[in-house]
Amino acid sequence: MSDIPVKKGPSDKFCPFWKEKMSKVCHKCPMWCRYESKDRDGKFQVGWECGIAALSPQMAGLQAGVYGVQRASESFRNEMVQISNQPIEVTKLLKDK
Repeated sequence: MSDIPVKKGPSDKFCPFWKEKMSKVCHKCPMWCRYESKDRDGKFQVGWECGIAALSPQMAGLQAGVYGVQRASESFRNEMVQISNQPIEVTKLLKDK
């Protein structure tokens, strides 16, 4: 085990799995995770959060990233198709003469 103290969960919320106050059960639950991250201002943050609760914002961020990559690859593909069609049009013009 690590030497990092485990913070208890909030006392005003109930765990949907354990059906008890989070302050009584979270620090014993295997899904209670310590996270380290940087916020948008570049400040380093450390905290504790339920792994299930943390999935939703992470999935939304992942979806946005995948969408951006998809748009970039589709744009690149369209450029390559446009470039590959240009020589065919030039050869058609030469044959028509």
